[in-house]
Amino acid sequence: MAANTTPVTLTPITKQLHLTFTGDKVTLPDDLQQQAEENWQKRLQASPRLFNGEAFTVTKFDETESDINVELAETDYKHVMLSEATDLGEYAFRVIHAATLVITGDNKLVFGEMNSHTARAGIISCSGGGIDRGDLRGNAVDMDYSAAHEVREELGLDPHDPSTSRFFPAYLKTGGPSGRTTVLYELFTSLSSDEVRKNYEQFVATLAEKGEDPEYQQIFYLDNTSEAVEKFIKQHEQHLDEYMAALLRITAD
Repeated sequence: MAANTTPVTLTPITKQLHLTFTGDKVTLPDDLQQQAEENWQKRLQASPRLFNGEAFTVTKFDETESDINVELAETDYKHVMLSEATDLGEYAFRVIHAATLVITGDNKLVFGEMNSHTARAGIISCSGGGIDRGDLRGNAVDMDYSAAHEVREELGLDPHDPSTSRFFPAYLKTGGPSGRTTVLYELFTSLSSDEVRKNYEQFVATLAEKGEDPEYQQIFYLDNTSEAVEKFIKQHEQHLDEYMAALLRITAD
């Protein structure tokens, strides 16, 4: 896939964000459909638990003085995987998704390293994921629900629990090598890092009882200081999701 040379930009979200599913479906040309199938089979050999579910690609992005309006069409995960591996030009999958940085009561930043069975094994990222049909309210996408759902699914935390003092979309990430658009949430919880850790350990134990593996293979509890952030970035730079360095730095400032 051709790299996007545009640098990563984090813009504070001060406008209303509206995401709408148009009901349209993407149809790739026959040659690209064949490539998508061949690429999918290769990915399945490496990660047999991958599932070809629905995905939603951005077809229109319009910004006014007060609103950000995004239109989406439906495709599938085979298209996503091919787009990550190959420059598809006008047929490229254009991602918009939510991710949440957790900040504990004792000022630690909580995020993790994706597990080996996931599509992004080894990547260090905030809790997050793509849009699916469960996030739709009619044709409108409930991004708050999507973000909160991923935090529950990956960290076992409820952003709407009374212990949560604030949960909101803070930044819009654009640019970077992939060109992904990420709605970056911040979740401030009154729980200490030790309490979050114990809660996560219980969450993982519950998953194990169900025969399920956690999305993360490692959780980080990073001091929210510029010194700690810069040290972490230097140590893990090759494995950071493309928004992570900018997000950690702007949070520590």
